[in-house]
This record gives sequence, structure tokens and C-alpha cells, in this order.
Amino acid sequence: MERSLQNGLNIENHDITTCGNGTVTKHDFVESLSRNATITNPEDTLIFYFSGHGTNISQQHHLVFSDTLISTNELILNLEISLSS
Repeated sequence: MERSLQNGLNIENHDITTCGNGTVTKHDFVESLSRNATITNPEDTLIFYFSGHGTNISQQHHLVFSDTLISTNELILNLEISLSS
């Protein structure tokens, strides 16, 4: 994916954040995504690409991390909080 962003969209390597290489905790992921969301400008485009597992529990979608799950609703709430700070 990183190479595709660099070659296809001419995105500089320093503008790409990779979260882990096989083992990613929920905390590390949320911190990384929140940090990236807060440094973007209104004219920027933030591309979020998740290459992992997901599951559906009680009619809610969840992303699966090495240590636990996060619902997409919780993820959106975390982003909204980060962007409003």
C-alpha cells in the first residue's frame, strides 16, 4: 500500500504513517490515527487504510487488533474528540 501511495499518488514517504508490522494494539492505533487527524489542515486529505481483520458483534462492526477490538462507532467518536481539541 505504501508503495502504491508513493507511486500512484506521488505522496512523500514522510507523509505516510504505518502503524506496526504485524502487532498493533488498540491504544497504539488510536493514538496514531488521532495524532494524524490533528495535524491535517482543512485542505488536506487523510487516507485511512486498514489491512486487518474485522468482525460484527451485536449489529456493530469492529476492527480487530492484537490486544482487543474497537467498534467503528468508538473510532469515529475518538476522531471527533481529537479534531475538536
